[in-house]
Amino acid sequence: MKLDISKLTTKEEALARLFAAWTPELQTETVPLAEAAGRVLAEEPRAQYNIPLVRASAMDGVAFPYHLVEHGVPDTTQWRIGAEYVRADTGDDFPDAYDTVIPIEEVTILPEGGLVFAPGTVFRRGSNVHPSGSQVKSGELLAARGTVLNASDIAAIGKGGYARVTVVRRPRVAFVPTGTELVAPGTPITRGKNYDTNSVMAEILLREMGAEPVLRPILIDDPDALRQTLSALLEETDIVILNAGTSMGDEDYCGHLLEESGNLLFHGVAAVPGRPLGAAIIQNKPVLNISGPAIAALHGLEWIVRPVVARALGIPTPQRPSVQAVLTADVNADEVSKFIRMEVARGVDGIYYATPLAPHGPNAAPFGRLMSANGYYMTIPVKPGESAPRAGETIPVTLLRSVETIPEKSI
Repeated sequence: MKLDISKLTTKEEALARLFAAWTPELQTETVPLAEAAGRVLAEEPRAQYNIPLVRASAMDGVAFPYHLVEHGVPDTTQWRIGAEYVRADTGDDFPDAYDTVIPIEEVTILPEGGLVFAPGTVFRRGSNVHPSGSQVKSGELLAARGTVLNASDIAAIGKGGYARVTVVRRPRVAFVPTGTELVAPGTPITRGKNYDTNSVMAEILLREMGAEPVLRPILIDDPDALRQTLSALLEETDIVILNAGTSMGDEDYCGHLLEESGNLLFHGVAAVPGRPLGAAIIQNKPVLNISGPAIAALHGLEWIVRPVVARALGIPTPQRPSVQAVLTADVNADEVSKFIRMEVARGVDGIYYATPLAPHGPNAAPFGRLMSANGYYMTIPVKPGESAPRAGETIPVTLLRSVETIPEKSI
């Protein structure tokens, strides 16, 4: 029987259903500033003090009372440190009797203790002095709630007088590889077995998304064991990902489990690879069932898990960098959205070029090349009579590595 594509849920519809059915409760925790990088700010910290508290020198120099030069520069060779002037280094406070600073480059300090100002030195009351609160004013906002904190954000919060900061607790995301055929990498492979590489890929990507991964051992295809595992994880974690068992095979128990829960939102999306993907909300927690093949699992982690984790953190979905690239070959597209791995290179002409890689068929790319490709393209469903992107056309390619790492090639 031919699959009726029109009855499958689109990615957009799938996410809309999921988000309409699930409102996460944001939990917070307080962490030291040094541990706050990459965390989502859960408060609006405001400066506790003026910085500088009173005033500070804007540069290395000498400070003196302006009234000494107000009516003309006297014989400064007789001045003495601690009396007519003091040294004032950048950022330093100095006694209140001194209100003006001249840069040290314009001053010669004499062996006897006096000094001489360079010809042409300009004297203005209060010059080169930062007043109280000129850097930070007490009560000013240091960073906005919802900011994903970086080093400079954290420095700003520290400048406001804080040693710790309140952030959104990382959602605990369980990843459960299922399949009697699976073995851990490093295990000698035998007939009928396959390596579980999705767990390590998911762990790395989940950390990148801002989640706390909870990796479970490989679970054999047993419905009772699956129910028990899911029940336990719903108590321990915030989001559960079941990997494999999504389709309609004899041992595809994960998909059946979501259906029997009574909270199934969808089972099957108009996108490949990974079309049988399903989702349910159980105990107000998303349970996602993504397909087993590595490319399908990567696809699922990118298009549904990434926005789900972002929602759990209370932030917009972070967007990966992208470039406009010229296709070097035709793209195979049809009525469903396709996740196509792309090798992106920069030509000697400075233009980016993208080469689509086939996951199967006579021209299939080797697995290592497919998985290490530096970008991907999501096709738009093509209706009968429409054409897919062709060689020579420019398309947007999402990057899985930084723009700086794109190799230069003669194309």
